[in-house]
Amino acid sequence: MPRKKTFTIEYALTKALELFRARGYRATSMRDIARHTGVSRSSVYATFGDKHALFLQALRHDSQISPSAGLPDLTTAAAPRQAIVGVFESLVTKVVAGQSDDHNLLINTAMELLPNDLEVAAMVRGALTELEDSFRSAVERGIASAEIARQVDATQVARCLLSLFLGMQVLVRSRPDESLLRTVVNQAEALLPAPQPG
Repeated sequence: MPRKKTFTIEYALTKALELFRARGYRATSMRDIARHTGVSRSSVYATFGDKHALFLQALRHDSQISPSAGLPDLTTAAAPRQAIVGVFESLVTKVVAGQSDDHNLLINTAMELLPNDLEVAAMVRGALTELEDSFRSAVERGIASAEIARQVDATQVARCLLSLFLGMQVLVRSRPDESLLRTVVNQAEALLPAPQPG
């Protein structure tokens, strides 16, 4: 009679993600995952299949696949311009507080597995599109509420903000000098000029 599973899938996925975040995909073995979850390797294989299948399921399960996870919500903020700048400020705050070890899983995945893994590439593209759309929506709302100048092209600015954000995420990995990150924040602010009086 086969042994009954004594773990939940959610628990196993959460524990596996801890390792993928800390070590990356390639450096994490199924043996490591079994040891970290306390689940036998045979049970891990029987439940999830191979490491790649487990990784994809973990990414889908994990809310942190969003590159903006844990950042200010751009879709509901009462002051959209301030919320956009807050996205960049929050990264600086994390570095200054020494909290940059838990790197964004999406960025790590993109750097490690693209462009060869088409399934992961599709997930990354979807997440980045979602973030770009959030930036664009916030810029449009900022223009509508007269926080941001009307001549700003919301689509172009959203794409620039996305590029700055991704670059900043990569910088955060190296624990840079705070002044370097402040320069990126200033560039983001410069993309969002206030309307000129008169």
